[in-house]
Amino acid sequence: MRVGVAVSLALWSLFALCPSAEAQLPPKPWAKRSLALDRGQLRIDLGPSEKALFDSAPPSFVGSMRGLLVGSNGDEAVAGLYVGAALGVIDGLELGTVIFPLQFAPDVDFGDLEFYGRYRFFQGRIADIGAQLTFHVPTQTEFGMGFGLPMRFRLGSIARIDTGVEFEVVLPDGDSLLLFDLPFGIAFNITDAVFLGGRAGMTLIDLDDPLVAFPLGIYGGYTLTGGSGKVLADLTAGFTWPFLGTANPGDSLPENFLFQFGASVYLDLF
Repeated sequence: MRVGVAVSLALWSLFALCPSAEAQLPPKPWAKRSLALDRGQLRIDLGPSEKALFDSAPPSFVGSMRGLLVGSNGDEAVAGLYVGAALGVIDGLELGTVIFPLQFAPDVDFGDLEFYGRYRFFQGRIADIGAQLTFHVPTQTEFGMGFGLPMRFRLGSIARIDTGVEFEVVLPDGDSLLLFDLPFGIAFNITDAVFLGGRAGMTLIDLDDPLVAFPLGIYGGYTLTGGSGKVLADLTAGFTWPFLGTANPGDSLPENFLFQFGASVYLDLF
């Protein structure tokens, strides 16, 4: 626990000391973004990040979200601040982490660290396809890992579709719990700076005693640009029902909901 806190604080200090710079991206609407960061680009996630819609956390409420979170986990209020970062190591390869997962409610605690790598092995004018591996480090709950194939389809500069498939395994108390995610998201640029989107999908939890759940969420944001028109940050906010419904008659789901707020800041390191 103490080691996890020390590592997270050290990483956060390193990023905080990086020289301020504008992102190297030309003015790109949200709908035209690539599946992976450009080489040398650092993104500090002080708010929600789509992360190709994947989340390899255990089937808990907060999971590996980003940003300032407030909501309800059934009978309990939840709140937290989850800070992440990602770096474009080479063209097409993005490495990222949750470096400061702080839970405020129902108890003050240090949450779970997360590390992921995403490689975009196909890039076209309309579609990007990649592979993603995620590790969920049990600094609070259980160890988990996931393998996904994220896909992004761009409809000009107006809209984009995010989808794919992900298999996850969680190891609670020495047992194994398998999950299958089929996410879907669509976003529109109202203007070059303003974007609005929705997220849905299907999650199959526990193949031995399967539960099929359907999440639903909406989000929106505003892109800040510098004097040269380069992207500096995305201000984002959203609302999510992690388990809106189920395909299993008679199954009851926790009455969860979640608000997210924050920003993703872009820096050019090399």
